[in-house]
Amino acid sequence: MRRFYYPDLAGIAQDFMTPLVLNGDESHHALKVLRVKVGDRVELFDGSGTSAAGEVVETSRKQVTVRLTTSRTTPPLVPSLDIAVSLPKGPRAADMVNTLTQLGADRLFPLSTRHSTVKAGDIKVDRLQRAAIEAAKQSRRDYLLTIESPTTLENLFEAPHDLRLVAHPYPDQPFEIQAALGGASRVLALVGPEAGFTDEELALCFHHGCRPWKLSPNILRIETAAAAAVAILRAHTHNVR
Repeated sequence: MRRFYYPDLAGIAQDFMTPLVLNGDESHHALKVLRVKVGDRVELFDGSGTSAAGEVVETSRKQVTVRLTTSRTTPPLVPSLDIAVSLPKGPRAADMVNTLTQLGADRLFPLSTRHSTVKAGDIKVDRLQRAAIEAAKQSRRDYLLTIESPTTLENLFEAPHDLRLVAHPYPDQPFEIQAALGGASRVLALVGPEAGFTDEELALCFHHGCRPWKLSPNILRIETAAAAAVAILRAHTHNVR
């Protein structure tokens, strides 16, 4: 089934009589790209765990109308996984959002550091969030990757986390990730810029309880390190959907 984003679905997913109209972007994609027609089976999701199957009952030049037939609610993965990253340049950032969505990150914090190549004012949060929606549609994910506003390390550490990890090529000692996760309900993984965190930034990370974490025997690009961190953590998540 073709899949479409409908952000207000949760409160009406049980109403199988009232038809729903897809918003402008989703209707345009359905009509102009996917060529949906009356009678086609489709699925809607709200990005917060609710999805519903339905049937296209009407199309016009600019909108698609769907009547729902079934709905379901999917519980979120535990632990909740936040990733804070100094974003790479250009289309690499959107590609990274796509990959992190597929792998199961919950929140992405664009991180402003001393050596960041993309400044906070140049980060298009709305554009990245749209990339996350498209990736969720493709990967059949029921929860959106939330793109947060750009932040500094100082502000990032105001959020509560049960476990904080920072990608580091030369940690003092390795640790067992499964044991470190323990009963954590919210985990934070940090990935610095291509030039790395400064000594002062690393000291701040360690002051706030971050554990240095070697992801690979090799030096990784930003988006590769972020993907590796999420993939490893999700591989140790027990309630995988």
